[in-house]
Amino acid sequence: AWSRGRAEIALDTWGDRDADIDLSFKLRALRPCTIAVSVDGTEIARLKIGPNLERHVVHLHPAARTHSGPMRIGFASDQEPAVESNAPNARRLGFALYDPRLEIKRR
Repeated sequence: AWSRGRAEIALDTWGDRDADIDLSFKLRALRPCTIAVSVDGTEIARLKIGPNLERHVVHLHPAARTHSGPMRIGFASDQEPAVESNAPNARRLGFALYDPRLEIKRR
């Protein structure tokens, strides 16, 4: 789904588990930009993206192990949104986030 420059995924976590947790997803933007990925407000990655849809993976461990309950994974662009066309009702598009998936690897 397209965002204007910020997006968020909310998860319920299970706390202290002996597992590695990765979040994979696809990103694209109309023009090159950098997306900051954060967990509960703490930045964990910076990803350079552009017009090609590409899969990225971020490692959530140990952030996902520190508490049980809600976790917010944020995505924020360093650029202003681009206008998709010259149409009067054209949308302002920052980036698109598709196909988020969690991979949990027990140790």
